[in-house]
Amino acid sequence: MEFFLASRVRPEALREVYYAFDRADLLPESTPALEILYQLLTDNPEVKIRLTAHTDRHGSAHYNQRLAQRRAESVVRYLIGRGIASDRLEAVGRGSAEPYCVSKRIAQAHPFLSEGTLLTRASSLGHKTPRSRSYATS
Repeated sequence: MEFFLASRVRPEALREVYYAFDRADLLPESTPALEILYQLLTDNPEVKIRLTAHTDRHGSAHYNQRLAQRRAESVVRYLIGRGIASDRLEAVGRGSAEPYCVSKRIAQAHPFLSEGTLLTRASSLGHKTPRSRSYATS
């Protein structure tokens, strides 16, 4: 998940937003990161953001685009549910056309992921447990 601040040229990454495998349901492990974003929006009521979500390459491009869109919309719903005005939020799904690249921090926090890896079907197949596959393909 990434978000854009209007005055920024590049997106700010919102790490540790996790979804159920092949679904748009937010996992409980996402709450701390979502609360940081909520606090940023609460502290800066003039800020509007675009939230983008990515998927791996499982399934068709059309399916992945729709899944990514639903995932971004899940975060928007979370923030609206916490009281953020919907006109401050935009959800954009990137699908598998723009897979997520594992950062150093994410790799350190999740040893089953390697820094610099693009999360593709091949990268997720190497994970032993459904839980690690779920993280690897969000």
